[in-house]
Amino acid sequence: MTKIVTFLSLFFLGFCVNMLLVGMGFNVYVNNVLSQLCTWFLPACGYLVITHQQPIHYLKLDRFTSTKTILWSLAFVVTIYVVLDRLDYWNQQIVLPDSLHVFRELEDKSIDLIRQLLGTDTSLSNFMRSLFLMAVLPALCEEIFFRGVIQNALLHKTRRTHLAIWLAALIFSAIHLQFYGFFSRWLLGAMLGYLYVFTQSLWIPIIVHFLNNAITVIVYFIYLNQWLPIDDPFSVSTPVFPIYITLLGCALSVYLMVRMAPKLNNE
Repeated sequence: MTKIVTFLSLFFLGFCVNMLLVGMGFNVYVNNVLSQLCTWFLPACGYLVITHQQPIHYLKLDRFTSTKTILWSLAFVVTIYVVLDRLDYWNQQIVLPDSLHVFRELEDKSIDLIRQLLGTDTSLSNFMRSLFLMAVLPALCEEIFFRGVIQNALLHKTRRTHLAIWLAALIFSAIHLQFYGFFSRWLLGAMLGYLYVFTQSLWIPIIVHFLNNAITVIVYFIYLNQWLPIDDPFSVSTPVFPIYITLLGCALSVYLMVRMAPKLNNE
């Protein structure tokens, strides 16, 4: 109970500090960095330092996996991205009643913020900045918070691996307050959780999270530069991939997960 109170107190403190700093008039880039640090990274680190003598070991950041596992994980990124594309499209087709229009407003504000962060500058320097803000920072901060702290805490409390993974993923998706990406984010969170358990290294979900976000940044810059005839990646009018590619991606994702699942084979 003490650990829960400590964690919630640090999270609330970080949230309040973030709100205070956002109101100080920094630009959108600084606000994004402060938000990631104050909301996810610092509360998680503070909790780990207070409650664990060896936080790096507890997070499994001192463990590195084999090159083969990394390659399997990279292949998994490609296959699951195809599945998430279709799931995101289906999620967008859900029509909510007028009483829940707030979810659409939150979604629109989120997309507007992302567009501000990415900008319209097609230079290499803006691409690298966008990659850091949209992929590097979220991958590191959010994986430490959601997989390293929340999932581990749920696993310790429930002693049920699958339940801990899916609950942590549910919290991961819900806390973003974006209904129209809820289900794809929930699935992604669960897959990151399984990768954490399978590989016993937090670096793998961090890398996969980074690559998933980086793909969006790369596609957006391809769209801006008009290197390929593709649609705006933030306008989900139609799925990027046809249904048979989605089904193939789903089958390959399951296969890759099974290949990387020695830790859960007996559960």
